[in-house]
Amino acid sequence: YSDSCYIFYDSNSTNKSQYQIVSSGDIVIPLEAAERAGYTFKFWSENPAADPEDSGEAFDFSAPITESVTLYAIWQAKGVGFQLAFWVEKENFTGDPGTDINNYSYCSSVTLGTGAGYYAGQALSIDQIKNLAGNFYDSHASSSNDLKYSEFAFTKEATLKGDGTTVLNVYYKRIEFTLQFKLGDSAAKIVDPEGNVYTDASGKYYTSKGKYGTISDTLIPKFEWIEHSSKVVGHWSFGSGKNVGATDKLFLVGIIPSDYRTNRVLTATPSWLER
Repeated sequence: YSDSCYIFYDSNSTNKSQYQIVSSGDIVIPLEAAERAGYTFKFWSENPAADPEDSGEAFDFSAPITESVTLYAIWQAKGVGFQLAFWVEKENFTGDPGTDINNYSYCSSVTLGTGAGYYAGQALSIDQIKNLAGNFYDSHASSSNDLKYSEFAFTKEATLKGDGTTVLNVYYKRIEFTLQFKLGDSAAKIVDPEGNVYTDASGKYYTSKGKYGTISDTLIPKFEWIEHSSKVVGHWSFGSGKNVGATDKLFLVGIIPSDYRTNRVLTATPSWLER
């Protein structure tokens, strides 16, 4: 085999090696490259990083082989589709959901086709995926208040698969609102179990925090904390017209203002009843 030459073929798409053994001076008929989803085979080249648009880097199979050589398949990426999925923080989750995907529930998704301008093997950064999700956010939020009253939490970098099975998961955490309770009566005060006193005159208001969809009896000051010599609170009224009984659980729905993106303080005032 002293006059034999080896031609090794690296298809960049499988783990299998292919090769030919020919005699020095032979003209070689090239092997076919294995199929690769999302790519078009262009040519074989000695340069693994050859530009698929530069046919001048293609190996010349018309010339006699005089030595062993390794050839690399050069592929051109095709347009590829993928799915973009929206996930929202679960209801009544306490604290920051962080990046634990178990703290989120699936909301909705959109499928982008091969003509969307993305290609097999394309790497997408966190910012690119975030911005892409932003392009579809309004249309999906219009049918999901859970998503509407949430904001971007996180996603992960991704590389688009050639077979179109990539799913870009984008996670949104619920916006946390501050509930502020103004008494509207100089003779009234709230005294919590720790002895903190809240009055309109002092400018110190009782506050709590909640997210859209929260159901809790800890958001409203307890009935027994409110002190007044001649009146009791019948219900709390939010600016949106939503009334909540003084002893009820608050379901944080229907009281969020239209400017919630910049105004995250929900103010409530009481309806007083004579004792």
